[in-house]
Amino acid sequence: MKASESYSYKDLIVNGQKYFNRYHLTKTEISNICPSLIKQIFDSKFYANLNEIIIPCHNLGDSGFNFLSAVVRNNKKISKLILDDNQITKKSSKSLGDLLRTNKAIQTLSLKGNKLGETSGKLIADALEKNSVIEELNLCNNMLEDKGCKPIFNALGSNDKIRRLNMSYNSFTDHATLKLVNSIKRNKHLEKLEINNNLIGPQGAKVIGEMLKGELVLSFLDISYNGICSEGADYIANGLMVNKSLKYFRFGGNYIKNEGAKILASMLTVNQKLKKLDLTESEIDATGAGYFVESLGSNVSLNTIIFDQNKIENRGASVLAELLKQKSPLKTLNLNKCGITDEGVLSLSAALKANNSLEKISLDHNSIGPVGAKYLSEVIKVNTKMNSISIKNNHLGREGVSILMEWLKKNMTITSLNISNNHVEASGAKEIAEILKTNLSLERLYMNNCKIKDNGIKEICEMLKINKTLQELEFDENQITKIGAQSLLEILKVNSSLVDVSLQENNIPDEVLKSLSNALKMNKTISTVVDK
Repeated sequence: MKASESYSYKDLIVNGQKYFNRYHLTKTEISNICPSLIKQIFDSKFYANLNEIIIPCHNLGDSGFNFLSAVVRNNKKISKLILDDNQITKKSSKSLGDLLRTNKAIQTLSLKGNKLGETSGKLIADALEKNSVIEELNLCNNMLEDKGCKPIFNALGSNDKIRRLNMSYNSFTDHATLKLVNSIKRNKHLEKLEINNNLIGPQGAKVIGEMLKGELVLSFLDISYNGICSEGADYIANGLMVNKSLKYFRFGGNYIKNEGAKILASMLTVNQKLKKLDLTESEIDATGAGYFVESLGSNVSLNTIIFDQNKIENRGASVLAELLKQKSPLKTLNLNKCGITDEGVLSLSAALKANNSLEKISLDHNSIGPVGAKYLSEVIKVNTKMNSISIKNNHLGREGVSILMEWLKKNMTITSLNISNNHVEASGAKEIAEILKTNLSLERLYMNNCKIKDNGIKEICEMLKINKTLQELEFDENQITKIGAQSLLEILKVNSSLVDVSLQENNIPDEVLKSLSNALKMNKTISTVVDK
């Protein structure tokens, strides 16, 4: 079974084939799942090779989880168990502990968004000390708090297998953070740590900063949306000046302001290992952005910086344009929801015309109109390095989209374009379709909520008879009905290049969706079709 395919439980039980190795029950296939259904599934002779179970959002509850854990406890083949958002509570703690203690196959376990509660921590911790196979554990959003997190963090110190740990949204404080840091110092194997959206303050940041100075293999760290502020940013920056392992650091939502931005920017003149820095919603303005312009001139590693939801505005865009004019390793720049208008795009575009490093720019949720689209089209005309532009949820309208698309006739480098939420409508879809008949580079096109309706999707389908480059399409929320879906059905008979198609939140009847799904199964290149 392909990694992104999903089948209903009836299909799997009745029509299953012995090569199936993945059971994925999506949210829309059945509203509830009960022990008797689980028994049906695992008693079926077709599941000798089953190695993945993914059952999110099904109100499995404690009774369902207890039954399922008993079924898989001694299973030697199931390596991935995903049971997110299933109303599993502390009543299942013993079953969970038994599962972790006795199962010798599960390497990935996710129980995100359940209600395990703080009293479950000790049972989970005791089991983790004895577990020697789990490499990825996700307990995000389980109301564990300090009392539940502390024993789990202690157990992490003696578990040498866990590589990836997600403990975000659990309301633990600096006290539990100290336990976590002490364990990570002993555990030399942790590669990815997500502890965002907790209650970590400057003192927690201080011990994390000290941890970062040690010999680690940790390459991904997310401590966004805590209460670290600029004081904590100083501790973190001091650790990053020494750290040699971290590649991706998410630090947004800590309201470090310009003062913290200055500290982090200064760190980048020393740290030459970090590749991606996310400062979303940090209360940084043009002055804060300016600090990074000054420091990145001497940095050779940072290739992605995310300034989303900051007060960059046009003045900040002008400042960042100076960064784009200088030689740097920067390949991706995100300025989503930054208050940028056509004036700011003018500054960025002037710099991008000569820039030979940036490959992706995202300007979603700003106030860019047709004039800004014209400035960007001039970049597309001359820049041979840029391959991805996202400008969704602006004010382009049909006119702005037409201006952008016109230059794609000759462009040979843009592979991804997102123009969602821009009121393209059916007439605009027709213009886009005509241009894409000759474009040989675009692989991914996102046109969600563009009001293209059935007439627009028909025009796109006519284009797909000719275009053999597009691989991924998104047409969510476009008021597409049975008529438009049938046009897609017809096009799949002649187009073999599509890989992913998304049709979420449209008005397509179930029977048509089933026909579309069957058609996609016949097309060996298609891996996903979604309508939820």
